Amino acid sequence: MNAPFRSRLACLLLVSLFPGLTRGQSVDFIGKGNSAVSWGVLEVRDLDHKNSAEGEIGDRISVEIKNFDGWIIEQIAAGNYPETQKPSDKLAKLINLGLFKDAIDARNDSETAGGIREDWFRSDTDPGLAQAQDKAPADFTSKYASLLKELQADYPKNPGQGVREAAAYMQTVFDTQVAGLRLKINDYTFSDIAPLSSRISAEATKGNDSYYSIPFTLDSRLDDDIWQKLRTRVFPWGTVTITLVTKLSDREHNFPTAVFSLDDPQASTLKGNPFTLDTVDPGTLYAAIAVVLFLLVLFISVAFRTDILRDPTRKLRSDLNFPFSLSRLQMAFWLFVVVSSFLFLFVATQKVTVLNVTCLWLIGIGSGTALGAAIITPGDTNNQIGANKAIQVKAEEDRNRLRLLRQKKRRGETLDSVQLAELETLEKVPKSYSGFASLRQLLIDVISDDAEGVAIYRFQMLAWTIALGFVFIFKVAVDRSIPTFDVATLGLLGISSGTYLGFKLQNDPAKTAKS
Repeated sequence: MNAPFRSRLACLLLVSLFPGLTRGQSVDFIGKGNSAVSWGVLEVRDLDHKNSAEGEIGDRISVEIKNFDGWIIEQIAAGNYPETQKPSDKLAKLINLGLFKDAIDARNDSETAGGIREDWFRSDTDPGLAQAQDKAPADFTSKYASLLKELQADYPKNPGQGVREAAAYMQTVFDTQVAGLRLKINDYTFSDIAPLSSRISAEATKGNDSYYSIPFTLDSRLDDDIWQKLRTRVFPWGTVTITLVTKLSDREHNFPTAVFSLDDPQASTLKGNPFTLDTVDPGTLYAAIAVVLFLLVLFISVAFRTDILRDPTRKLRSDLNFPFSLSRLQMAFWLFVVVSSFLFLFVATQKVTVLNVTCLWLIGIGSGTALGAAIITPGDTNNQIGANKAIQVKAEEDRNRLRLLRQKKRRGETLDSVQLAELETLEKVPKSYSGFASLRQLLIDVISDDAEGVAIYRFQMLAWTIALGFVFIFKVAVDRSIPTFDVATLGLLGISSGTYLGFKLQNDPAKTAKS
């Protein structure tokens, strides 16, 4: 092994192991096989946002690639070419022998201002060789010995024709593949989004490297199903992996890329320039989240301050408030979940979501359970409800009076004997639950009844409601679509609600008295 060859081998090894600086970034793509050419997607820029590395759906972007022509040469050399552009028999023979890339390199090595040195491809023993000085240099003959042998056999009259055909074929495939390039974001290929220009030329060259900019428009009207899949990310913004794909040998081939999502393990090793893509307008999403949170806070506030979710037919609690109703709570829960999901999906998918049968059944089961519980309620409880409400009003007046007397005492005002006696009496008025105590009491209310106390049938209905609610919300957030529950799943919730109504009917005081 001579010194120059050892030196070239060492340089190639270093290039392969340590990525060099390319256009200001520490990313390089090392060719495989016998090629020392590097290629790949270098970076992506948003043309509508001052060439920034952040964009959104609808923008025009520029995908900067390096040495796409060299990559195409490697693919052809590996036998990957369009089915509609099969090479000629002679060219196919060169490809099968692994000499296609040699043919392109030999053409480049022998080029002059007026074209290739035709005589360099002739045999030294060819009597038609013009002059001795037209013979190929020894290093050229040695480097392409196998190629020259095949060319001289297949093209005896003009061996140079073989390398010209190889170059012409490569250029034809190159032009076709540029027009056929398609964007691939994360794992999704956009089959309908094509380059804005079907022909490109090198923007810049540096040594043997060539750089191209491929413009695309992220048109939301094309490949709508793919955009919807991208919108299923938990966070509709952040870095994405972007590359280009082309079809060769009836299958997709990914062009190497340095534009990796920060979540991709390769991102830390390649250290490319990331690209951030917003699939949903952040301002609109924040507005939707704010509306949902407002509805949630309003719902909780109304639930604890009014009787909207309470059961006035049951006995008063120790704090003289009506217990919370499990059936009303379930009805409100599904209503809030479906309405919030509908609003969230409208913002996340930019479409009015069509509610499915699952939503109808969930709201129907909740409403039907609440209606059934109301029907089972004895008809002679109106007077009792009125009496209980009067007790509640009197208790609230007493609490307000107690609060006033305590404030006077804290301010140092002197209370007369009547006020002191009143204060002592009012101290015995039950306090209303608040904070965590109120939440704890809510749980006790919904899993307990007046006849049995804590009841398993109530806990079963609550457990299935929470479990299915969690699955529903999770699927909406992750899949960006309304989930579909099968008949068996909905049947479980229906059976739990039916069991609840059955036990409620059994524990009906009026029914018990008649029996």
